[in-house]
Amino acid sequence: MDEITTAHALGGSLKYIEGPPGDEVFLALRNFSASGFFNQKHRLYLQFRRGRLVGWKGDWGHNWMWR
Repeated sequence: MDEITTAHALGGSLKYIEGPPGDEVFLALRNFSASGFFNQKHRLYLQFRRGRLVGWKGDWGHNWMWR
């Protein structure tokens, strides 16, 4: 998958984080409501090499409810 196909599959835009052309890291913010009460933002980091998606990492951050 390339950047455009990935953005379309995720239903949003990708934000450039770092890397030279063709070997970039992008961020996709995904919003959804798991419980129906609270909207949650999940960050998904996408690694591209030679213009193709080669890896991803989800970052759910800290859970503020249990502090």
